[in-house]
Amino acid sequence: MHKFFSAISIAATFAGPAAFAGAAEQNPKYPHHEPSTQPSGKMEHRKMAEDEEFASLDRNRDGRLAREEIPVDNPVAAQFEQLDVNKDGGLSKREFAKYRE
Repeated sequence: MHKFFSAISIAATFAGPAAFAGAAEQNPKYPHHEPSTQPSGKMEHRKMAEDEEFASLDRNRDGRLAREEIPVDNPVAAQFEQLDVNKDGGLSKREFAKYRE
């Protein structure tokens, strides 16, 4: 009889946490999943909008924005010197993206 209760005690000790872990996976408040490494939909949409705006301003399609390509009334024109970090006289996609941050 003593062996029977010992066996049940040991089984309950090891089965208890497993039972709770299974319940946590099934509870929608505590979903069990790995963190996503994929960009969110908002980030993806913002990146696409940046790319489209950059492409629309890059009239000669050389992959950089010269000061002459940016209309005077565009807010980027007023910040051109600040955005041109490497001072090469043009904005790369990375430098242009800083404007949107």
